[in-house]
Amino acid sequence: MKKSGPELLKETIRFLEVCQDYVLNGKADVHSYNTLAGLKLSFISYAIKSNDADLPIDSDTRDRINGVMINDHFISTMCKKVVCK
Repeated sequence: MKKSGPELLKETIRFLEVCQDYVLNGKADVHSYNTLAGLKLSFISYAIKSNDADLPIDSDTRDRINGVMINDHFISTMCKKVVCK
């Protein structure tokens, strides 16, 4: 089954939201999150940079992407604080 660009982007965002929820609630460790999320975050960054007529991003999707990026930064910062202790 072939997915369209916007569908794939929304599924990727949902996957990251679930992974982040697991990390923030202590159900998954940060290493596992980084392993699962790294490529998907790169895909989102690429989608934003190459945003053209082929991949329209609506405001709701942009808000969700922003939330994912904020949570990713928080998780990365949380991980650095634990490592530095």
